[in-house]
Amino acid sequence: MFGSSWPSRIPFPTSHPLWAGNFPTKASAIAEVLSNYDAVFALGGKSLITILYSERSAVPAGCNVYQMSADVHDLGRTYVTKLSVVGDIKVSLRSLLPHLQKETDTQRQVLRRTER
Repeated sequence: MFGSSWPSRIPFPTSHPLWAGNFPTKASAIAEVLSNYDAVFALGGKSLITILYSERSAVPAGCNVYQMSADVHDLGRTYVTKLSVVGDIKVSLRSLLPHLQKETDTQRQVLRRTER
């Protein structure tokens, strides 16, 4: 879990084991981090905003952006998204959790077996 490069607040506990820190301040540096991923699930509208200008996109080629925000005006504002959803983030994530757990159950079981 990465935080925005320009956080007005950090809505995720920084002591959580999944916290990876804030994104860098330049788009090219964010793209370097995201080059390890094939998708980004951006929560809120300011997720991929950069502080310092660079000519490169923060989203590398081949990395799809999915976005959820409570403000419809934020959706797809900075980057093209594969899917954008408007809604209360906390309520929406709570609703999605059982579906994600069901869909990833097999992968989580395999990971648990390999960790032993």
